[in-house]
Amino acid sequence: RTSSSEPRRLSSLGSLLDDQHWHHLAVERRSAHLNLTVDKHTERIQIPAEFSHWHIQQLIVGAIQYPVSKRNFHGCLENLMYNDLKLIELAKHEDHKVTVMVRPIFLFPLW
Repeated sequence: RTSSSEPRRLSSLGSLLDDQHWHHLAVERRSAHLNLTVDKHTERIQIPAEFSHWHIQQLIVGAIQYPVSKRNFHGCLENLMYNDLKLIELAKHEDHKVTVMVRPIFLFPLW
């Protein structure tokens, strides 16, 4: 969000991710731009000037804060990492670094 608190779309790769298949998604900040990658397709996005000094206090995954949208993520996440922190593992162990806002179901493969 910008300082005006109005959400802005910086980019859209146009790929549907609700097709019942696994997808690889990566967001990397590289100085004055972001690399947004979906399934090996990367788009380089120039960071607007108002985002030049990010101070991230909260990161929301799988949802858009209300009142912008009531439609949230429904599906599976695997290998979710932020700055080398394995967020799913931290959530499984109820680590204080992460807050889970829904009741997660952790399924483990049988193979």
